[in-house]
Amino acid sequence: MIDPVKTYHKTETGRRVIDTFFKCWALVLPITSVLLVPFIQGTTPAYMMAFLSVPLIVAFATVREIKEYFYLLLLIAIAYITLNLVSQFLLSLYGHMDLSSLPLVDPLSFTRKFVLRPTLFTQSLYLAACLLTFLFVCKWYHPSWDPYIFAGILLLVAYGFYEVFYFWLTGTSGDFLSNRVFNERYFGSSTQVMNIAGLSTLRMKSLTGEASMFAFTVLPYWVLALHKQKYLIGGILTLALLFSTSTTAILGIFTYLVVLVFSGKVGWKYLVAGGAGIVLITIIKYQAVFSVFNELILKKLSGASISGNVRLSNMINSLTFWWEAPLPTKIFGLGFGYIRSTDFFSTILVNNGLLGLTVFLTVFAYPILILGRTSKEFGLKAALIIILVTMLIAVTEYTYLPTWLFLGMSYHYLPSPGNSFSKQLFRLENS
Repeated sequence: MIDPVKTYHKTETGRRVIDTFFKCWALVLPITSVLLVPFIQGTTPAYMMAFLSVPLIVAFATVREIKEYFYLLLLIAIAYITLNLVSQFLLSLYGHMDLSSLPLVDPLSFTRKFVLRPTLFTQSLYLAACLLTFLFVCKWYHPSWDPYIFAGILLLVAYGFYEVFYFWLTGTSGDFLSNRVFNERYFGSSTQVMNIAGLSTLRMKSLTGEASMFAFTVLPYWVLALHKQKYLIGGILTLALLFSTSTTAILGIFTYLVVLVFSGKVGWKYLVAGGAGIVLITIIKYQAVFSVFNELILKKLSGASISGNVRLSNMINSLTFWWEAPLPTKIFGLGFGYIRSTDFFSTILVNNGLLGLTVFLTVFAYPILILGRTSKEFGLKAALIIILVTMLIAVTEYTYLPTWLFLGMSYHYLPSPGNSFSKQLFRLENS
């Protein structure tokens, strides 16, 4: 006979273990340039904890939770494997396609395989860690995790400020933790210096790949902090975004302002006042403002900068390849992980075709459309919109786990059939 008291205590103990595990995980979740095993890609602390979450769930979750978790995991795996099997079958029928113009993850000098390229499998492992993170947060998220989620991003930002101050003092990067290397030659955390009105400063990137990746990581935390009324944290993250001097940061902030305007969260008088302030600053500090605007926007849009030129050529080459590909490839793509352009739109279009792009957009659009109107839920919607826009236009790194953290939190707050009332009570008590 089942002892209900014993079962209750076991459930409570399991929940405490799951909570403690994620609170530790949240502290390292934003870090991407540090490997636990330097010669093995993907062994970042956050990725290792993503894979460790599976045996943890088996050991400490309830039977019902385990069944639901693996059912969802199985459905996602079947859909993903089916899509890639179809794309690989179609490629085998064509025999060969010219991939030389594409920004392949592994260049043709590494392997000239056409079907089942190695990156299909390696990139699938990265995606697996992302999906495990999403499912874990979706199923077990609790508002008590929020302080640790913010602590994780503050640790990342603190290291970024340390690097900037070290550069001001010595003229060199003080990064002593990053140890990630790609293809045995590309350092996994790129140090970039920007000259603004005669002043050289390090673009803040902390323990991420580069400044744009840092901004992409910080943006959703920044929005959540504002909507949780954590204004001190929001101020620190705003300063970090400015120090990144990243076009991605500008795009994210602009997207957030657009969301606020169209949702009626900001009155026109504040917009007029803000616009007047920007005009006044521009008039007073014209040279400095134009220097920043030229470096971050004009040069990239015109292709005058190396970054802008590479970004534009990669996108054009990828879209041209997709447009000229046979119809089945347009629909199903080449296969996951084949290319990595500098924008996610052309990347997923070539890799997984129109079908993959549709799935990706649907996964993000659903919570954006369905989530409620509480401050936290609006913040999550705004964060997802920013992630979606910046990914499609400026960033291709789907492997950054904060994206999947915020997606999981958003799905957790969605009303579920037969449980909407209890979820509403849960929100009122804990949001």
